[in-house]
Amino acid sequence: MRSHHIKALPVINPKAEVVGIVTQTDLFDKVNWTGKAQGFAARVRLAFSGTVAPQGSVSAIMTSPVKTVRPEMPLAQAIIMFAENGLHYLPVLNEDKTLAGILSQSDVLVAMLADANAR
Repeated sequence: MRSHHIKALPVINPKAEVVGIVTQTDLFDKVNWTGKAQGFAARVRLAFSGTVAPQGSVSAIMTSPVKTVRPEMPLAQAIIMFAENGLHYLPVLNEDKTLAGILSQSDVLVAMLADANAR
């Protein structure tokens, strides 16, 4: 995630349906990096060092069920979902509930600024 500047990854089942999401915060807060209890600062150092692999499984740290949006949802509704639920990322699902993309708060901000500059 770090080397590709990815901050959230959807988790899908064998039918390609989104069943959860894993964020950088999940990796820092929920992952056991050494098999021993450690404070937050130590976990962050281990995560960024790249020398220690996390212990456990994705299902243990993912957020599930995950809030999602559809491609045709107005941005105003997505902004409300971000705010009311304290979210930073929303998977975008097609009609068949498969992943179409991920919407981030940054995406919404960029769209709002582009719209303001176009006026």
